[in-house]
Amino acid sequence: MTTSSLDEYFEGLQRRKKVMIALREILNSNGLTEAKKWNKPCYTFDGKNIAMLYDFKDHCGLGFFKGVLLKDHENVLQIPGEFSRQSRYFKFDELTEVESQIDLIIDFIQQAIEVEKSGAEIPQHETDEIEFPSILLQMFHENQSLQQSFEQLTKGRQRGYLIHFTSTKNEMIARGRIEKCTERIMQGKGLHDCICGFSNRFPRCDGSHKYHLTDE
Repeated sequence: MTTSSLDEYFEGLQRRKKVMIALREILNSNGLTEAKKWNKPCYTFDGKNIAMLYDFKDHCGLGFFKGVLLKDHENVLQIPGEFSRQSRYFKFDELTEVESQIDLIIDFIQQAIEVEKSGAEIPQHETDEIEFPSILLQMFHENQSLQQSFEQLTKGRQRGYLIHFTSTKNEMIARGRIEKCTERIMQGKGLHDCICGFSNRFPRCDGSHKYHLTDE
């Protein structure tokens, strides 16, 4: 995406505009490349995702993709959700919070850059395993090709699907999700992998398919 589209994004903010702009200026002054991904301002280093800005309803967030690897001596980084293994985010409500913690923000940014330079990855742990829902096991029994394809996926891709399937307690909804993802699984794709071929962050989907509409 172009810089102008991001300028429009920030100008169009209705909440905590000054906070978001201040965070943007810090990120842009620390060797990162700005782009718009997933409809959010994203900051990369050498093509690798480093950080992203979020404008939530009641606060702003500066998220780090591999935040779990950052040294957080002041315990300010928060976990976005129950199943977030990698990302962490720094929460802000007021501009003064950004201004008073500039050094800490920059430290996190520089740490995140060094993590990418080192090639560090998040290790897998047995405690990360998620129980297979009964409806999925039933569908494996009905379709052994589905089971074989699922078992051939990487642990990370399997985990992404299991989180998606188990985030509802309604068996009919879970079955619908599995049916919708069956073709993707059979292709060896993860839940968020690109299947259109337009992504600039292959194998991940970066939303590029939205800008490559086919003629009817």
